Amino acid sequence: MIKILLVAGARPNFMKISPIMRELEKHSDQIQSLLIHTGQHYDHSMSASFFKDLGIKEPDFNLEVGSVPCRSNRQHHDQIRRCLPSGKARYGAGRR
Repeated sequence: MIKILLVAGARPNFMKISPIMRELEKHSDQIQSLLIHTGQHYDHSMSASFFKDLGIKEPDFNLEVGSVPCRSNRQHHDQIRRCLPSGKARYGAGRR
């Protein structure tokens, strides 16, 4: 099975990712998609509206980078590393 990580953090990124996620769900027998929320918007009510309004699943991982020092996110990075994705898609204009 192909495993793809989709990484997004802000509403415009989730808007870009939503049609891709819906298409990947149509092929869930062949493709496993994992959504990673960077946690840029760490207000729960704001983040929850992204998923509800855009009709996409809740994230598999939330890195919580908006509220937690980067050093504290090591456990999340280790979890993601263990996913062994076939590919990654990252949305946004941040550093690469």
